[in-house]
Amino acid sequence: MAATRRDPVQQRSRARVEVIIAAATEILYEDGVDALSTRAIADRSGVPVATIYRYFENSDAILAAFLDHEMEKLDEEVTTAVLALERVTLRSLIETATLAHFRHHQRHPQTVSAWFGARQSPAVRDRVKQQDAQLASWLDHAVDVAGFVREDAPRLGTGMIVRLTDRMFEYVLAEVPPADQETLVRRFIDMVASYVEREATEAGLEGLPTHEFVAALGEPPPHFAVDDGATPAPRDGAGARASRTPSRTARKRRSDAPSSPRATAT
Repeated sequence: MAATRRDPVQQRSRARVEVIIAAATEILYEDGVDALSTRAIADRSGVPVATIYRYFENSDAILAAFLDHEMEKLDEEVTTAVLALERVTLRSLIETATLAHFRHHQRHPQTVSAWFGARQSPAVRDRVKQQDAQLASWLDHAVDVAGFVREDAPRLGTGMIVRLTDRMFEYVLAEVPPADQETLVRRFIDMVASYVEREATEAGLEGLPTHEFVAALGEPPPHFAVDDGATPAPRDGAGARASRTPSRTARKRRSDAPSSPRATAT
């Protein structure tokens, strides 16, 4: 598990780590990030402080592990939401991914405190940067291999779009009344989608059947994993953008492939 001091190989050790993370989640939900400490986690979980330090260096490391869990859940929720579409367009891809993130934060308010309220922590800042870089790299790769943007188009600035989306969520979730939040999120989506559609191909505007979009990525779900020379950077990497050249090669392979649907994972 990321951010742990030792790898909990044995079943008992893994169970202890899960108990620690569960206690941290409860504290974040009930009292916010400022209340998170190894002593509070020990009191809540029944795991002695000394034992907690066998697995985590400090409360920041526990918070980082909590965020790792949340990022995995978000990956799955975005995947599920996109697979539920009949067709994938540039606009629907942006809308679906953004709304999946928004609704996850609504259902799990403890993530708002951890994600946006603890950025003075180096561990949290690192997780935020990794998530933003991974999402930007994946989005860049996805629209490229699907042929959603013109080959002569400038880069869409996905890193900037993802970072702006993060700042939008921070504002909306912290300062906007819940009844108005989705309206503002959808207005933001419309602004971003209208911007990227200026560089769209016909496929980007009219879309692809979802099974064709998934096939273009090179691997079936979950998490739209790709290993085709243009794989999005992993979370522990620097988030470098995938090269456009392998992506175009992948796009040619997709255009040469049979048009019959390719099975996707459930």
